Amino acid sequence: MFAGVLPLGRRELRIHRLPAVGVAAAPLLGVVFALGWTPCIGPTLAVVYSLALNEGTAFRGGLLAFVFALGLGLPFVVAGLLYARMSRAVGFLRRHQTAVMRAGGILMVVVGLLLVTGLWTTMTADLRQSFATFTPPI
Repeated sequence: MFAGVLPLGRRELRIHRLPAVGVAAAPLLGVVFALGWTPCIGPTLAVVYSLALNEGTAFRGGLLAFVFALGLGLPFVVAGLLYARMSRAVGFLRRHQTAVMRAGGILMVVVGLLLVTGLWTTMTADLRQSFATFTPPI
């Protein structure tokens, strides 16, 4: 379905009456954005907080959280500043939307096969073992 092979899930729900946009809508947009990103950010933020709690000083923990926040927010600030230039990149992605969708769908199938065969567990165990002695440089 995600690769565009099966014709399922292609229906869109659109609101035809656009509400007035203003500063009051910003918190609502933030809540909706946070709901969509929670599954992606949650595990990473948990690791950052875990490292922050185990670093021994409030300064080092705060610095780790600050760097995480910078890494999360700076791309959005840069995208806002370079909006005109980014419109070309967005246009390119829009023109090649089908290829991007198919590549993403194929990657999801590959990960699913790795999960079913147990190779995913082996790969992540190898990665965990490789990085077991890692200590943050901060």
